[in-house]
Amino acid sequence: MFWLLVSIGAHLQHLVHNRFKFSLSWYSFIFPNTALTTATFAVATALDHNRGFAILGCIFTCMLVVVWLLVFGLTLVELGTGRLLDPPVDEPKSHGRTSSKSWRLNERRPDGEGSGSSHRQEGLT
Repeated sequence: MFWLLVSIGAHLQHLVHNRFKFSLSWYSFIFPNTALTTATFAVATALDHNRGFAILGCIFTCMLVVVWLLVFGLTLVELGTGRLLDPPVDEPKSHGRTSSKSWRLNERRPDGEGSGSSHRQEGLT
């Protein structure tokens, strides 16, 4: 329960400021909480099938299924748009790069020239 509360608290500020963008790291919401759900059922069994823990385990299971479907659905959406493996927008500028999007082939440089890929594309059209 402690780690669940820490996880929620760590992500709450991003939800409030609407800066919570999808990435593959969202699967980290599912797997630790699966262990919590399984442990809740184990506690219910250890306490002679305690009804309270069994109900709590059912609630966790329902929430886990909803989150799993949400993350899987967003994965399919991002895969369809081609943004699934894009780097984070707020990636720190390091290693000599001036932009986190500088790796894109069709990006225009500040001097107005296109990248080498765009010159090749012009020859194909």
